[in-house]
This record gives sequence, C-alpha cells and structure tokens, in this order.
Amino acid sequence: MLKMTHEDVKHLTDAVSSLPDAEAATCVLLAARKCLPKWQKWACAHDIPDLSQELINCFERWREGQASSNDLWTIGSAFRASLPTDLREEHDPLGGFAGHALDTVVLLAVDDCGDVRVDLLHTSILYAAAASCGIEHEAVSGDTERLTREELEFITAWWTECCQTFPVLPKLLEGWKQAWEQWKQTRAEL
Repeated sequence: MLKMTHEDVKHLTDAVSSLPDAEAATCVLLAARKCLPKWQKWACAHDIPDLSQELINCFERWREGQASSNDLWTIGSAFRASLPTDLREEHDPLGGFAGHALDTVVLLAVDDCGDVRVDLLHTSILYAAAASCGIEHEAVSGDTERLTREELEFITAWWTECCQTFPVLPKLLEGWKQAWEQWKQTRAEL
C-alpha cells in the first residue's frame, strides 16, 4: 500500500479535481459512501428525512444520462437544506462531515463550485475521512497537518479505489507533483 504523507493529500485532491466534473464527483462519492452510515445516524437522531440514497440514485442515473442536471440539483438542494450549517456548533459533527461530503458530489457534478472547486473537493475528502475515522471538531479546519494515521489510511484506500476507477489519475498526480516542485524551486530562487 502507498505510504501517504500530509503533503500528498493535497496533491491527490488536486489530481482528482483535474478530472471532468462527473468523474471528480464520482471520486468524491467513493469517499462519501464509506461514511454514509454516520450521516444516516445523524439524520435519524435529528429527526430529519434522509435523502442520501435518493441523491446517490439520482447521481447514478445522471451519470448514465437518465436524469437531468436539474433533477440532480433539485434533490441536491433538498439534501443540502437538511445539513447542519455550522459544524463547529455540532455536538457530534461526524454526520455533518459525512453529509457535506455527499453534498459536494452534486456541486461538482453540476459544476456549481466556481473558484472554490479544488478547495471544496479537498475539504469533502477530509470530512469523509474524519467521519469514517471518528475524528470530531478538529477536522473542521481542513488542515492536512492534523490528519491521523487512520485518516491517511482512509485517504490511501480512497485514492487506490479512484485510480482503479479512473486509471489516468496517477499520471495527473505526477503532473501536479512536478508543478508543485517547480513552484517551490521558483519561490526559493526569489
């Protein structure tokens, strides 16, 4: 298994963000599915209708051309309305992390991320890892330096699954790493 470092995490999410919208959203769904039970438990505890399976089903139909972007946006908006608005104020934020990761699937798919696409994708993967591994409030920051060994293992397994689904990813990752090294070298020369 790949030995993951904190710096690698950003490169991985950058590489995934280079994929077309549907493929990037699919990668986020791979992570979000792993923590879906946390969302479902949170929704039940807060007496909120759980629309997660309807969202996933609509996304899969959308990918197959059997649902429109408007259909996906509609279920995504209903799902988004049920999410906690401030994870820092949640007594148990794990379900909120999982829900926000799943919400990112729709935002990426319908290309409604604007300039924050890369950051949103990155945060959604960190949230899915935190939810899966039981990491609570410290995960709100989105800082890769605080990731635990368990979260890095989650992200490694996620990356492996993404690469199996989209074999172009290792090549994209190499491009991001080269660009990062060039940027660091340019900064050092200034």
